[in-house]
Amino acid sequence: MSNISKNTKILCECAIMLAMSIALSFFAISPGTFGGSITPASMLPVLFVGIRHGHKWGFGTAFVYSVFQLLTGLSYFSYIKGFGPYLICILFDFILAFTMLGLTSFAKPRKNIGEEAKYLANESEKPKHNLIKIFGFIALAMVLRFVCHFISGITIWREYDIYNNPYIYSLVYNLVYMLPEMLICLAVAGLLLSTKKSRDFILTNN
Repeated sequence: MSNISKNTKILCECAIMLAMSIALSFFAISPGTFGGSITPASMLPVLFVGIRHGHKWGFGTAFVYSVFQLLTGLSYFSYIKGFGPYLICILFDFILAFTMLGLTSFAKPRKNIGEEAKYLANESEKPKHNLIKIFGFIALAMVLRFVCHFISGITIWREYDIYNNPYIYSLVYNLVYMLPEMLICLAVAGLLLSTKKSRDFILTNN
C-alpha cells in the first residue's frame, strides 16, 4: 500500500472514530451547573486512535475533538468576562484538556527497522500491546484532563465557590463528573479488550 493510500485510510478511520466520540458525547448527564458531563465512554474512540496510529494521528484527532468541544461549549463564555479568563477557559477547559487524550499514543508498541522487517516477513512477530500500559495511559490522559479543569476551576470559576475555598470547590466539582467518566472509560475499554481477537481488531493498525 502506498503512503498516500495508507494515510487516506488512516484519515478516514480517524474521522469515523472522531464521529463516534462526538455522537456518544450527546448522550450525557451533567451533574454540574456550569459544565462537565458523564457520558457512555464518549472519549474512548479518540483514545484508541493514539494507540493504533501513534502521536501524529492521536494528538491530531484529540485536538480536533477539543475544537468540537469548544464550539459546543461556547455558551459557558457568557459566565466569564475579560481576555485573560477567556484564554484560560479556551485552553484549560477545552483545547489542552481534550488534546490530552492523545497521550495514549505513547502506549502504541514501538518497533525498530529490524522488527519492522520481521513483521513484514512474519505476522506473528508483530509487536505486542501492553494492556497495563494502555490502561495506564488512558487513566493518565483523563487525570491530566482533570488537572486542566481543576486549574480552570481555581482561576476563572472560583467566584462560584460554595466552600469558601476555591481548591476544594474545584476538586469536588470536577471529581463529580471526571471520576465516573474515567471509571466508565476504563470499564468499557476492559470489556472491549477482554479477548485477543477483539484486541487485535481494535488496537492493531493493519
